[in-house]
Amino acid sequence: MNTTLCATKDRWNFLTYNHRKSRAVTQNWIDEGDFIDAHRAFYPEDKKLYTYRKKENDEIIIQSRLNYSLASRELFNLIKRVKMVNISQAISDHNGIKTTVKIEKFEDRPRTFRANP
Repeated sequence: MNTTLCATKDRWNFLTYNHRKSRAVTQNWIDEGDFIDAHRAFYPEDKKLYTYRKKENDEIIIQSRLNYSLASRELFNLIKRVKMVNISQAISDHNGIKTTVKIEKFEDRPRTFRANP
């Protein structure tokens, strides 16, 4: 997605607010109940869920939450844990998100996936 959803919780030290269209589409999915932002649901008030950071001279100058764990309502009920996975800056400027899901046998029936903008 490469966008933030909440200007106060998902960004630190940003001067611009880009990617308005992808933000609007993603926020609409959440608002309409198509998806749940699982990471934010598990940590609703945590302002340090930053998954992206930019450094200069070994000092972090910008941070934001650009990576998400979105789940349908049905899948969200099976999520046991969502946590940040720290990744070395030498490998990536993004951290990962690990979502642990309880696996169980589901009724075998046709299902529809939709992610309309």
